[in-house]
Amino acid sequence: MSNKIRINIRNGMYSTFLFIGAHQDGSITYQTQVAKELKKPLTTLNYQITKLRQEGLLDKQLKLTEKGNKAFKFLWENENKNVLRAHNIQVIFLVVKCPNKFPDCFSKSIYHPLGNKRYRGIKTQLNGATVMFYSPKKIVCVIPNIFGDSDEEISSTIQILIPDLKELLEYEFRGIRLGNYKLARIQTMHIAILNSVIAETYLLKGFTKENKDYAIDKSHGIPETELTNPSTALRDIMDLLNLDKDYRRNLLAKKEKDGDGDRSPNTSK
Repeated sequence: MSNKIRINIRNGMYSTFLFIGAHQDGSITYQTQVAKELKKPLTTLNYQITKLRQEGLLDKQLKLTEKGNKAFKFLWENENKNVLRAHNIQVIFLVVKCPNKFPDCFSKSIYHPLGNKRYRGIKTQLNGATVMFYSPKKIVCVIPNIFGDSDEEISSTIQILIPDLKELLEYEFRGIRLGNYKLARIQTMHIAILNSVIAETYLLKGFTKENKDYAIDKSHGIPETELTNPSTALRDIMDLLNLDKDYRRNLLAKKEKDGDGDRSPNTSK
């Protein structure tokens, strides 16, 4: 399975692909059923299924192809095995063409109004991302999560996602045209180490910690040490990851020396 296919499924169409893959018993036969179960707009769901078919993962009857079965097995077996989670990633697109009478040219029954005294726009959810169409000149997309094993993988994932996101926006908002995706400005808000042994040790003592540069918490159900400064998070994450690994090795060595692992965090990862 190519890296691009893996990234597209994980970050754009993950829930759709896994849902269809888990319902190959014939209980799901229409796209409207999938949209209803996943609570996704039908236009978004149609776009995702079209992309999955173009990648050769689904046939016209919503059945996994041989390639799709391999991808499904890989994702199912490797779910939640990534080390890093980047979230709230902002991508800003410049709009070079927009229909007249924005935002009234787009359906008020589909999109939520967005604005204040300075601007009027619309807001919606696409592919799990929050899309804020602020004006005829600017769209801001906030991608909730991107998973990876290194800073380079997260960066490359973002770069691969941008052209697909651009295509989705032009498909959803008929009549608009966006500038070259390289003109988009990217800002990674937070990056967290999943199952961080530093966080686990801190949390076992009953503490949490948060300031402008980092946070230690369990807000997503697992211990995380998180860099929260947008200007330095991506730059510093590998240093923090190496520190976490060193701390894990030291705890493991102490555990072996003491012969007592009951008071130590999980060091088997």
